[in-house]
Amino acid sequence: MELVTVWCVLVLGAFVSLSEAHVDFYTSIGQMTDLLYTEKDLVTSLKDYIKAEESKLEQIKQWAEKMDSLTDTATKDPEGFLGHPVNAFKLMKRLNTEWGELESLVLKDMSDGFISNLTIQRQHFPNDEDQTGAAKALIRLQDTYDLDANTISTGNLPGVKHKTTMTVEDCFELGKVAYTDADYYHTELWMAQALNQLDQGEQSATDKVNILDYLSYSIYQQGELDKALELTRRLLKLDPEHQRANGNLKYFEYMLAKQMKAEQQSEEGSEKKEMKVKESKRKKGTPEDYLPERLKYEKLCRGAGTVSPRRQKKLFCRYYDNNRHPRYILGPVKQEDEWDRPRVVRFHNIISDKEIEVVKELAKPRLKRATISNPITGVLETAHYRISKSAWIAAYESPVVDRINQRIEDLTGLDVKTAEELQVANYGVGGQYEPHFDFGRKDEPDAFKELGTGNRIATWLIYMSDVAAGGATVFTEVGASVWPMKGSAVFWYNLFPSGEGDYLTRHAACPVLVGNKWAGKSEHCRWCKAADAGSVSSPWIECGGRRMLGINKVSTYSTERIPPPRIAMKLLVPVPVLLLLCLSLGPVSSQEADQATPAPAQTLNNTEKESDWGIGSVRGGFEAVSGYFDSFLELLGGRNGVCQYRCRFGKAPLPRPDYKSPEPNGCSSYFLGLQLDLGIPAMTKCCNQLDLCYDTCGANKYRCDTKFRWCLYGICSDLKKSLGFVSKVEACESVADTLFNTVWTLGCKPFMNSQRAACICDEEEREEL
Repeated sequence: MELVTVWCVLVLGAFVSLSEAHVDFYTSIGQMTDLLYTEKDLVTSLKDYIKAEESKLEQIKQWAEKMDSLTDTATKDPEGFLGHPVNAFKLMKRLNTEWGELESLVLKDMSDGFISNLTIQRQHFPNDEDQTGAAKALIRLQDTYDLDANTISTGNLPGVKHKTTMTVEDCFELGKVAYTDADYYHTELWMAQALNQLDQGEQSATDKVNILDYLSYSIYQQGELDKALELTRRLLKLDPEHQRANGNLKYFEYMLAKQMKAEQQSEEGSEKKEMKVKESKRKKGTPEDYLPERLKYEKLCRGAGTVSPRRQKKLFCRYYDNNRHPRYILGPVKQEDEWDRPRVVRFHNIISDKEIEVVKELAKPRLKRATISNPITGVLETAHYRISKSAWIAAYESPVVDRINQRIEDLTGLDVKTAEELQVANYGVGGQYEPHFDFGRKDEPDAFKELGTGNRIATWLIYMSDVAAGGATVFTEVGASVWPMKGSAVFWYNLFPSGEGDYLTRHAACPVLVGNKWAGKSEHCRWCKAADAGSVSSPWIECGGRRMLGINKVSTYSTERIPPPRIAMKLLVPVPVLLLLCLSLGPVSSQEADQATPAPAQTLNNTEKESDWGIGSVRGGFEAVSGYFDSFLELLGGRNGVCQYRCRFGKAPLPRPDYKSPEPNGCSSYFLGLQLDLGIPAMTKCCNQLDLCYDTCGANKYRCDTKFRWCLYGICSDLKKSLGFVSKVEACESVADTLFNTVWTLGCKPFMNSQRAACICDEEEREEL
């Protein structure tokens, strides 16, 4: 029994995802949207606090007005007033009791609810890294799309739906971020913009003295001594006692005099000055890994690339059926040549909007910061030049993903069994991926060692959203730009038939200027190698049980079945099924142990009570799950992979009249009606909140689940503050992880049942009438 328990813990630890408080929000617009709902909840909580304070002040005001009138009357004839016995009694009562009650009312803190909510939510707020990352993203967009600071500050960006302006404080903050990176070029731009807005009369808590201090120094660092001196003098007019400015003034005057003297003595003085002015216009503080092709990359991102008439003649559009493939004879797809060398083709309308939403919903909860392969160490790591989050989705997780993979196989002729899982990427503020290759090079130690794969023959890139401005895929070596078009996919080969990499496929994802970019990527034919029957230069490539000829053209290949290579069998069992199997092993092994060595009932009961934080009872509660496998499809997320209640023809449901939500019943309803003892009573509150959310017509299951997760981890965080025992906190987090992941994975059926009870459809209402 102990061995099985240990095995289950290991399986849970391996497959149950762990949530972190900080998740690099700025790298994914998709996850940043949750912050908007968090902020809206906080505003609602703040309004409730204001109402409570106003109600309290209104009570105090009424009491003051009442006592003001009473004391005015009483003090005009004190003896006559107190001669009335009732007045004497009420005076004693007021001073002894009522003034004490008023004191309690005045001292009552109405902010407890708001502060408590804010404290819980703050654990999931962006941090300094997010703020700095978003600021650097704006600077990156400014460079890539050749925008001046005033254009960004006034919000005059192409394709914007919600125009937003920047304040002096915003501009000042961007300037400080650039200054911290010793990027004095952008420090000057944004400090000058902040100063300009102040000169135009904008009110701000940031004063001109601080702005002029940063501005003068950044200009000095770029070699413009005369301009730095002028700004320093302007600063001292506002604050004559400014210590650093006084010191800089003397230094600038000395350096400027020295420079002028040198220019007079040298005939090359004017030439040197001109060189310094030119140098001052260069961007300072560029990172060490700043790519030399940067200017070409930025030019292509701005749409400056052109297609020559000679090349244009080689590009065609066609209806494509992949050599009369059975699935596409009657319904061929639209194919368009985007470039001829390397050949890049686009397939139009290759994925529907409904399929896109399914893929996005599957990806959102598991989005993590995208990584790159370090060219020196070969280790996968994050990088500042790849600003996005990605998630990997296997075909077995949804029939939609399986259909997409089958579609790719049909149209390209590549076996998806040897492809990587579908990688879904969501780009953040200024999201980009600077120039790179999809294939591994010979000079790299092992580009895909961390993935356990070999090289990548081909790339299939799906655009799952339109982008208002920016976000193109550019090929820097050939000058090609491919723009996002929702529902389309582009395809190219990374390797030649010999297995050598095609260096013309070097490409980049341009920063998203305005909009939200979702993309799906599938690299095909992993662990490919030169066939044993041929040399390195042979056009035959062995790939997943196929030999392919002429891979530089889509579906121009020869297929000859050969014995598949010996590889480790990949586990294709869904995580929820594995979890259920693990949890069901406990009772089986227990019965076997009972047959071998009977134990008294009292001993067994004591053992169960000693299970830390109720993990054992959670496992025991899952024994009854086997009776629900008939409805397993709905449990895992509905028929199309997304748990969403809709009426006939896709219409949104309406709240059912006079419907009253049933009383929340703790953490039992979401485990298919099983009674669970979690061992942490406070978590029952989270389950009750989830109950109410599910019972609200039109609710979004995944948003309910997200709030449920925050509630659980808030409890564990409070536990850490109060107890401080690492073991107890870890146990609490384990319970929270297990509870959330089970609700997330298996909670579709309870959610759908709740929605059916809380909602009514138009056709149902007509039938009732």
